[in-house]
Amino acid sequence: MESVYRLPLAFSQLLLQDAEQRDLVTARRSALVRLLLSENFLTRAQLIVRVEMRLGRDCFGVNARHDTFYRDMRFVKQAFSLTGSVLRYSRRKGQRGYYQPGRGRLDQDTAAAIRGALAELDGQQLTIFKGLTLVQKFAAAASVIDFSRRVSRGMRETS
Repeated sequence: MESVYRLPLAFSQLLLQDAEQRDLVTARRSALVRLLLSENFLTRAQLIVRVEMRLGRDCFGVNARHDTFYRDMRFVKQAFSLTGSVLRYSRRKGQRGYYQPGRGRLDQDTAAAIRGALAELDGQQLTIFKGLTLVQKFAAAASVIDFSRRVSRGMRETS
């Protein structure tokens, strides 16, 4: 009976976007999945910071932040499993964090976005960048990557 009611991809995406806007839990879990699909070896702290950058500080809650994260990650691991993917955690030095076996550190789109952003830098931008704090540098890099993804998705949708 499930196949009779299967939604076309466009409907599923629209419903997910609506759910993300209305429900913080769905938004957090979607953000975690997207991050883990685009980059390997992200630690709990890195994932929390990146999701908070997208959804706002304390989106995991104030008091039970780590408990909320672990509940979300149980769901995310289940989602990966249902699609036939595996999500593991590495404790190896230099490669700590959640990862998908057999995948590189970055997916192709993310690596291309970073290469494109680096190709557009000039000397004045580098001078400004050197004066930024580590947090400001990270926020700027994440912003460039997010922007390039939005542009890339927009180009694919119009073609």
